[in-house]
Amino acid sequence: MLSIIGFIMVLLIILLLLRGKSLPVVVMFVVPIIAALFAGFHLSEVGTFVMDGINKVTGIIAMFIFAILYFGVMTKAGLFEPLIRKLVKSAGNNIVAVAMVTAIIAMLAHIEGVGAATFLITIPALLPIYRRLNMRPTTLLLLVGLSAGTMNMIPWGGPTLRAATTLDMDVVELWKPLIPIQIIGLLTILIMTYIIAKIEIKRGAGIHNSADALLSSGTSLAQSDPPEQLDNMDEKFGDLLRPKLWWFNVSLTIAAIGVLVWGVVPPAVVFMAALTIALPINYRGVEVQSHLIKIFSPEAILMATVLMAAGSFLGILSGTGMVDVMASDIVRIIPDAFGPYLHIIIGFLGVPLGMIFGPDPYYFGILPIVVEVLNAHGVPPEMVARAMLIGENVGFPISPMVPSVYLAVGLAGVSIGEHIKRSFFWFWGLGIVLMIAALILGVISA
Repeated sequence: MLSIIGFIMVLLIILLLLRGKSLPVVVMFVVPIIAALFAGFHLSEVGTFVMDGINKVTGIIAMFIFAILYFGVMTKAGLFEPLIRKLVKSAGNNIVAVAMVTAIIAMLAHIEGVGAATFLITIPALLPIYRRLNMRPTTLLLLVGLSAGTMNMIPWGGPTLRAATTLDMDVVELWKPLIPIQIIGLLTILIMTYIIAKIEIKRGAGIHNSADALLSSGTSLAQSDPPEQLDNMDEKFGDLLRPKLWWFNVSLTIAAIGVLVWGVVPPAVVFMAALTIALPINYRGVEVQSHLIKIFSPEAILMATVLMAAGSFLGILSGTGMVDVMASDIVRIIPDAFGPYLHIIIGFLGVPLGMIFGPDPYYFGILPIVVEVLNAHGVPPEMVARAMLIGENVGFPISPMVPSVYLAVGLAGVSIGEHIKRSFFWFWGLGIVLMIAALILGVISA
């Protein structure tokens, strides 16, 4: 009976998340509580399960909040500005160069780990150049998405945080073995970018206009705010770029990432320290500091509430014993020959599965069950998570279940159908390449 209730609960959560009728925080908090009460557990027990689950994710939540705020401040200060402007200017009318620059800028922009911010930094800056050179906006979306998808494996990126939350493990330790896969992915993207640029040339891209007009306008390429945030506050505080502090900001960012990879200091402490150093040095005064925090707080708070609700859900799933009996039932159904390879099969199908389910159902609904199933076959949970991370991460920029994708297509002026049609097989191809690389390097195994 407990297993049946568990499966109904997970299925209901996935369906509600897919329908998008309510926020994930509501679905993942309310449904598991009702399921636990229906299974016969007392309200006091359920409360304990919820708090146990939330307590396990507080470190991850803190890291995510301060990472988003830190990289948001760095973006406003112009950390990426000089390099982006130099890259765009050097590309000129060369179609291959413009494509390569697009991919590189997107890689740099997605160090922040937020899809919406990456799209806001790259698409408005580069779209006028694409139009002048008769390059399709869907190509811009494709190149930006490929780079963002591969960079999205970083530990403060949403999917890796979700997977670490589900496994109750250190997010940096989960990510470290994926670093060579990311490097291979970025190199593969550059090869793909060259091929895509050649395809654009074949279809007639390339006219005798350049990016000079855009660059001479003095518009900041590395800063954009969503329309709802354009409240003239930046005009009140003046130019927020800090070119004189550029080397300081670069050094601070490199140091923060270095300490993060080193693993001696908890990730939340790293970004908390980096933010509290960067903010007063770049911006003097409580008012301007508060303004910057307010700009980037909505994204951080929304994800934090989702992670807390996910912790609550996982606490109930574990505390009630549902996940154990559900996994046992699945093990009895799956043929023994396929059992040890389930995570590999899901990894190769990660892009289409990610498009169907979206990140929250994928990591909070499917991953815990797959982990328990493969425990019976001796496959470590982190191995399962890494296999499932690769494909879903790569494919997030074409998933209809990811809200920032709609922002991207809106900025580029194309429909989501056009975007998916143009990009799907490139993304899935990249996911397959990275899965093969992970198998060869031993990052993933049966």
